[in-house]
Amino acid sequence: MNFLFNRPEAFLLLLLLPIWLFWYLKFISKNRLIIPLSYDPDVFYKPKFNLTFIRFLPQFFQWLGIICWIIALARPQSPGPPLPLKTEGIDILFLMDVSASMETEDILPNRIQNAKQSAIKFIQERTDDRIGLLVFAQDAFIVSPLTLDYDLLNTQLKSVSVGMLPKEGTALGQALALGIFTLSPRPSPSKVLILFTDGAANQGQVNPRTAARIAAQKGIKIYSVSIGYPQYTRKLSSGQSTKEITDLDESLLKELSSLTQGRFFRVTDAAGFQQTLQTISRLERSPWKANQNAPPVELYPVFIIIGCAFLLLGMGMILLNWYNPLEE
Repeated sequence: MNFLFNRPEAFLLLLLLPIWLFWYLKFISKNRLIIPLSYDPDVFYKPKFNLTFIRFLPQFFQWLGIICWIIALARPQSPGPPLPLKTEGIDILFLMDVSASMETEDILPNRIQNAKQSAIKFIQERTDDRIGLLVFAQDAFIVSPLTLDYDLLNTQLKSVSVGMLPKEGTALGQALALGIFTLSPRPSPSKVLILFTDGAANQGQVNPRTAARIAAQKGIKIYSVSIGYPQYTRKLSSGQSTKEITDLDESLLKELSSLTQGRFFRVTDAAGFQQTLQTISRLERSPWKANQNAPPVELYPVFIIIGCAFLLLGMGMILLNWYNPLEE
């Protein structure tokens, strides 16, 4: 066991022990009272072992007791075990577009299913982060507040579908405002909005740019994910195909991310979802707390008790007349 001493200067007291030893041998040991005895050697046999050393045992135990007390004065400590590194979780809120265009099948099986599956995988790879879910279309609604219960969050995420809200239109500004309101009150080393959308802001009374400026003031980053192509080919049930044009406003999404020091991503296939969220995951890592040790364990009470035991043992030997055993 490794020992640390909080007051090592106490060991200077050990320098007094040689002085005490010199004083004892010069003045005490030579002046001991010796009583000569006469005995019949045929009756009183000399022991096989020389037991004269016993007379030094009381002083020996007293010395040990004093040494233990000096060690106790030096405050011996055992270093505490290292505490495991911990992370200080960040706050992440998914903003999921559930408007009608999210059912588009240019990314099979469709846009919203890919968005949900990638979000679930992202959540499974996080630890200690508080994550929530907001859906929006013609309106905006918090499905799950920030939570560490990832199983419950994934269950709620799987239940998200187009039609949860009136699906005609995209209230992007209102969704951002509600997301900012959700993240703002919490102290966190980082606050992130991950926005999945395939449309343009055409509903609601909140201007998305105004919401982004407020987010920037509150230290909230917006990662915008543009889903699908502005123009795609859709196959009809008759076997024919037709070209569809979406009202995707990528310039607005880029501006929202730029205002908040976030990033813009375009996703056009299933692999793009995974790559995008992996990139966001690398950019938004939970900061590590400093590695610390547990408080040291104080060991001086042990040495005090052992010192008292040695001193009591020495005094007991004196009281039991072991102090001056018979000599030759």
